[in-house]
Amino acid sequence: MKILIVDDDSYKVEMVSKYLKLHQIETAISYNSAMRKIIANQYNGIILDMGFPKFDDGYRYSKEHGLLILSEMKRRNIITPVMIFSGNRFDVSDYINVYEYVMSDTNYLKEKIENFISKIEKGL
Repeated sequence: MKILIVDDDSYKVEMVSKYLKLHQIETAISYNSAMRKIIANQYNGIILDMGFPKFDDGYRYSKEHGLLILSEMKRRNIITPVMIFSGNRFDVSDYINVYEYVMSDTNYLKEKIENFISKIEKGL
């Protein structure tokens, strides 16, 4: 499977990646790079932080850029499954492609990622 991880925190990317060793992983560290990749590629799933910068140089950080990505995906009818892994809590009930929401709890991260991959494989 091809999975996109959107997060500007290299430690969190490393934590998530270690549970995805059997999959092809790409990363994005900003809103702009994430949207370019989402539009240009087909991913089986996206693991999305909610807070990161607008640009790769770290400029214009917002804790709501994850919501903007979800909104833009919805507007463009991109229904790639999403797992949110963030310290920020938002209402994402309007986004049918959000399969999991993990609040930066590393105790259950492996289990949540396995559940997310299983749901993708089953086409839920």
